[in-house]
Amino acid sequence: MHYVKTVVPECGPQQEENLATVAREIADALDEFSTERRVISS
Repeated sequence: MHYVKTVVPECGPQQEENLATVAREIADALDEFSTERRVISS
């Protein structure tokens, strides 16, 4: 998961907010990936 390491910023006052945003982006990316795999396999 190198993606996470590059996106998560250094510790700061907005770290939690940034982590939440990153988590949503990762969830969206995983969802898109799994959706594409379902389309390809069907």
